[in-house]
Amino acid sequence: MARFLSLCAKDSNVAPVPFMLSSDSWPVIEAGLRSVQGKCIVNAASLVQGEHELLCLAKACQRYGAALVVMAVESMEEDWVGVGNKVSIAKRCYRLLRSKLDFPAEDIIFDCGLAPVGGPWAHPGAAADVLGAIEEIRRECPGVSLAAGLGNLSVACRGLEGVRTAMHSVFLRHAVPKGLNLAIADPGRLPRHSDLEPATLQACEDLLLDPSGDHSQKFEEFVTFLRGHVAERGPVAGVGAQVAVPEQALPLALAPVRKRPSPSARRYLETLVQTTGTTNASLFTTFGSKAHAADTFHRLTHAAHLKRSVLFSSISAYMGQGGSGPVPGASSFLDNVALWERHQGLNGMVISVQWGAIGEIGLRRAIYGDRDVFAQFDLGQKLIGPADTQKLQRELMSGSTVPEFIGLAYLDASWQNQLGGYTTGAGAGAQVRSTFADN
Repeated sequence: MARFLSLCAKDSNVAPVPFMLSSDSWPVIEAGLRSVQGKCIVNAASLVQGEHELLCLAKACQRYGAALVVMAVESMEEDWVGVGNKVSIAKRCYRLLRSKLDFPAEDIIFDCGLAPVGGPWAHPGAAADVLGAIEEIRRECPGVSLAAGLGNLSVACRGLEGVRTAMHSVFLRHAVPKGLNLAIADPGRLPRHSDLEPATLQACEDLLLDPSGDHSQKFEEFVTFLRGHVAERGPVAGVGAQVAVPEQALPLALAPVRKRPSPSARRYLETLVQTTGTTNASLFTTFGSKAHAADTFHRLTHAAHLKRSVLFSSISAYMGQGGSGPVPGASSFLDNVALWERHQGLNGMVISVQWGAIGEIGLRRAIYGDRDVFAQFDLGQKLIGPADTQKLQRELMSGSTVPEFIGLAYLDASWQNQLGGYTTGAGAGAQVRSTFADN
């Protein structure tokens, strides 16, 4: 951890961000605290090991100026802690830290422990209990912060990102006014509360705000409907009532679920690469062979599973030469897919990649001579070698970095002829010109 944090401290983009250090070993956490600058957060302490261990950990954090996450639990054997116990444990920890160590209240972060809801292992009324505990702790323990890990809330809806983000948005809508000020979530994927579909909003609010847990069965039917499964009539485990088919159990306002062909692959494709230029026999040509084939490809894979679309366009079109290569693409369909995903709150990312020339220094001199036509026209294009090309393609396809713009292209035979002054015309033979920069 110390070596990793030392590397992060050298990055100008990462260093200003507060770090949260978490480990089962205190020496590891202490090494991390010594390796970073600024204020950190240590995760986490509780009364499970006793008051003495809690105070020792808090005193060490106080020495380094770090904030401390305190879990509102008292025993690891407890399956679920009710709202009353959460508040009493938080008040006890608050009194210990303030009276014994004079630990700053603003450095205390209480985690009330969100439990899964809406599944077979869910705790009825868990979300409502946490909302009540947040409000009570905020009133009884002034100056503290309250945090929640939203991922635990929607574990039962894995695979349904739309439902999961809707549950997170609904929970935050009710938790923030009660005093929640920290949450572990991806804010870029959270839809606005006012943009949620009425049926989804009602199902999530009934589940999260009902302390009795009576709406769990209805929410499970809702999730089953969205997964596209047909609920057969018959007894459900643990429930004596009969389960109706989803079309009868849910409001008719819901849009019908599109039937998808059975895929041969185990996982859906998440990255689509599309090209409008010649790229030899590569992955790009395979995915972007024909416009109508790309249309069918999008329709059959269903846009909900598409996380990233990479659209390649020819450098000749970028430079105003009017060419696009022999392989057309279906960029208009990509635009429609992007708009649909944006409307559904999926935030599918479409990257438009303009092509730049790839070559070596000797090849550059052979084509351009002594003049740098790219610099002359301020086009910002630079020649890059094959090794850099492979690195850019690898990062683009793996998703390790998502750049806003990449200049990338292959210098094929047609480009060599065009840059050399030879272009095919309507008549026999070729039309000769010095370079395209002279036009």
